[in-house]
Amino acid sequence: MFEIECLACDQTLELPKYINMDNYDGQLVCSKCKALLHLKFVKDELRKYKLIERTRPGTPAKFNIGWVERPIME
Repeated sequence: MFEIECLACDQTLELPKYINMDNYDGQLVCSKCKALLHLKFVKDELRKYKLIERTRPGTPAKFNIGWVERPIME
């Protein structure tokens, strides 16, 4: 199972099974803080992801830049 950190609340999220990690370019809602994230997977590798919208205005973003490159976490 693949996990990422939410860029709004810094909590670990397990990716749903419907996300095709071979080729996915879409959005995901954090199950903890309800922030909207954009993910891009290419050939089972997380290439980029960014925070699109925080649902709680006071929640600090972990990263304030547009796209964040991350290696695959196992």
